Amino acid sequence: MIAPVTGNDRAAALQDDNFAADAEGDYEGISSSSGGYTCKMEIPSDLHGNIVGKGRSTLQKLEKDTGATIAVPRKGDNSSTVIITGPTAAAVAAARTRVGIICDQGRSHTGYTHFLNIPLSGMAAATKAFQEGLYDVCGDAQGMSQELFVDPARVHITLVMLKLLTEEEVKKAGAVLKDSSESVISVLGGAKLGVSLDGVEIMNDDPSQVDVLYAKVDEP
Repeated sequence: MIAPVTGNDRAAALQDDNFAADAEGDYEGISSSSGGYTCKMEIPSDLHGNIVGKGRSTLQKLEKDTGATIAVPRKGDNSSTVIITGPTAAAVAAARTRVGIICDQGRSHTGYTHFLNIPLSGMAAATKAFQEGLYDVCGDAQGMSQELFVDPARVHITLVMLKLLTEEEVKKAGAVLKDSSESVISVLGGAKLGVSLDGVEIMNDDPSQVDVLYAKVDEP
């Protein structure tokens, strides 16, 4: 996942009301400006509300605690640039740290936007046969409908779920995937990767609230 900032030590700092502005010693990316210091953060617009908070309460507390001023684009501005200015580099660095942590937390609560998968087009016939057999046995069950089944041609193995909130993040993820493809091919050495499917799983712990039923993949 491409996230703005990570680190358990920074998350702990956010919980400490006595976190001093000069405790953050990383000043990389902070430049001196007229009468103070400034830095820019590229943050997806979906997370701007987390920085501002209800009634601007979060933003006001950040500015009060760090002594920095945080300029967040207005809704509809179509900008992802958050500008932090302050009288000292330490104040700007502290504000940047806290903004990053808030964005980490906000991202963790957003839904997944993309997923990486391996198509199983060769299993379309077997999948269709399974669906037809299941419908023959359970077709009279309450809520059962052929519309519940995925198109056999779209059957796949999901490798990882992603939260990519901007076009730039999508491009970066694509570049990482492209750069790593040769390494993956090299590891396989031209051999085929086999997996087996055994049983089914649900995406939560309550069978009565199931939205997705999927085949369980055994380790290759």
